[in-house]
Amino acid sequence: MDIRSDKIKTLRNQKGWTQQHLADACGLSLRTIQRVERYGAGSKETALSLCSVFEIDLADILVPEDSEQQVENISGSSVNVLLMVVFALVFGVIAGTSVTYWLMA
Repeated sequence: MDIRSDKIKTLRNQKGWTQQHLADACGLSLRTIQRVERYGAGSKETALSLCSVFEIDLADILVPEDSEQQVENISGSSVNVLLMVVFALVFGVIAGTSVTYWLMA
C-alpha cells in the first residue's frame, strides 16, 4: 500500500515520539517505520497499526489512487511525445535526403 509518509512523520513528531517509540507502540520493527517514512511503503497491516496508534482513519494516511493515475498518464503522454519527435526526425531525414538526391540528379 502507498502510505503518506509525510503524514506519518508529522503525526509522530507532533507526539514527540522517536521512530523506535512509534515502532514499539505499533508492534512493528524500526525498519518498517523507517521504510514507511522514507518511501511510503507498507502493508495493509502496517497501515492499520499506524491508524490504531494515531487514532485516525485508514483513508487519512493512504495516498489517493487518482494521484497514481496522474503519474501514469504523465509518463504515458511523455512516451507519445517522444514517439512523435522520433517519427518527425526520421521523416525529416528521409524527406531531406530525397529532395537532395532529386536536385542533384
